[in-house]
Amino acid sequence: STADAAGGGSGSAPRALSFCLLGDGETSGSKLMRRVHKEIGALLAVKQGKADRLNIHPFSEWPEGAPVTWEAVEATVEEQELSNLVPHLSIIRAYEDEAAERVEAFLAAAVDGGVSELEAHVLLTTAHQAKGLEFDHVQVGADFCPLFKFKGGAHHGDPWLFDFTEWGDDLHLLFVAVTRAKRLVGLPGVLASALEGLAALDDFVRQAGPAGPDE
Repeated sequence: STADAAGGGSGSAPRALSFCLLGDGETSGSKLMRRVHKEIGALLAVKQGKADRLNIHPFSEWPEGAPVTWEAVEATVEEQELSNLVPHLSIIRAYEDEAAERVEAFLAAAVDGGVSELEAHVLLTTAHQAKGLEFDHVQVGADFCPLFKFKGGAHHGDPWLFDFTEWGDDLHLLFVAVTRAKRLVGLPGVLASALEGLAALDDFVRQAGPAGPDE
């Protein structure tokens, strides 16, 4: 989630954004980002062929010490819909060999050089930590469940019935995230795709009209 970003006056140099990671103790944003930094380093080593094992917590998807390939990591994250690892893979794909350095630079700016919640231009928080809070502007991250997917034919062979049972927690958190904004919310592509699909389905139902007594 983001707060307002203050800009410089006309003709002045743009001001660097300041960050604040919300959370305390084991749920603090700084602790989370340091863990993510280590995990990205371990995953990147596998992608670069420098390692064939993931020996750091919390990669419970792969037994400790078991050989693993980058292709297997990508396939497991997609097939098991491991939303907790989607950001890791996105960062590695975006920055390749510089991924760990980019995260380290972010740590320097947002953690080591972070400011208080009241002074920050940008607040970074999880949906859990944002419960009960409101912001003028919010940008929702893309590491939620793949809402554009649904299981057709799961009930009586009806392809239009959705089954989001296994993603109930993610859906609840997504609702929390998008309702934190008072003025403007930025939606990730995955949610935009879901809304477009639902809008298309709604148009189809409206055009089809009400079902007859025998339908």
